Amino acid sequence: MTSGDAFDFARYFARVHRGALWHEMHVGMAVYAGATRPGLAVLDVGCGPGRLVHHLQGQRVQIVGADADPAVLAKSHSLFPGLPLVRALAEALPWPDGVFDAVLAGNLLFLVAEPLVVLREMVRVTRPGGRVALWNPSEHMSRAAAAAYVRAQPTLDPFEQKHLVNWARVAENNRRWSAADLQSLFAHTDLIEFESVTVIEGLARYVRGRKRPA
Repeated sequence: MTSGDAFDFARYFARVHRGALWHEMHVGMAVYAGATRPGLAVLDVGCGPGRLVHHLQGQRVQIVGADADPAVLAKSHSLFPGLPLVRALAEALPWPDGVFDAVLAGNLLFLVAEPLVVLREMVRVTRPGGRVALWNPSEHMSRAAAAAYVRAQPTLDPFEQKHLVNWARVAENNRRWSAADLQSLFAHTDLIEFESVTVIEGLARYVRGRKRPA
């Protein structure tokens, strides 16, 4: 790519999602949500290149992916033909209330302008008693912390090493969330039973909650 070329987001994020660590983070979120059981209706919001959707489909989960970027969705269809994907804004999901057993969003909420609007949409399309789960950079994420982490992971793919430090830069310029921050966000929705845990040496945070039963 020359200096005059436009950055190819779809190609870049397809490479990111192909990495072992990133895939493990997404799968771990689905496991944390209890969203891997065959037959469950699951939505992946901000699915990107669709690797998690493809993975859960292989587990016989009734999974659908949603993403707003047509180029990313086109890339996903080239990688995984026939994958159930919908072009949609996270702020206005095109499903009726309460249709999914679990709704997931990996590494998305920290980037959006109105995270509470997105979270409320995720909750809206979740059935009463269903789960919502997210992962995002934690309050401990920084470029220095990410660089220290990759130095301690000599077997990590060089691309993933560079991406993790770049991800930290993006997080520093957007949001990094503590458990208390996210619990406060969840409190403005119909989610109960808030839980949180950090992963990758504290740099990322999983959170989950259950939609209040009817």
